[in-house]
Amino acid sequence: MCRSNLPAPSTRRNQFLLPQAPGSREPENINPTENAISATTKILKFNASQVSLDQYLPMWLSWLPVYEDVDESPYVYGYLCDLVEANHPAVLGASNENLPKIVQVKGAKS
Repeated sequence: MCRSNLPAPSTRRNQFLLPQAPGSREPENINPTENAISATTKILKFNASQVSLDQYLPMWLSWLPVYEDVDESPYVYGYLCDLVEANHPAVLGASNENLPKIVQVKGAKS
């Protein structure tokens, strides 16, 4: 069911457009943006066998940090930690090239 709502990363619709939209981090837009990020997080986490994580995770990582929505941020950062602990190559990147981004994201959370 959730998988059918997950467009290809190159498709410009649904929650995949919102985090990338100009002004999405403006105060009046931050809550819906972070809700879209959290919804995507839950789809990726709980339907990992139904989607190509290698395809979606780089885009998802680029949307972080999530810092305004204190109700949803634990889901996002919990999933990020799960992926890092599992040494997931789509999150860490080739030769761990994404580690600076991950450190920056975790630093923004505090």
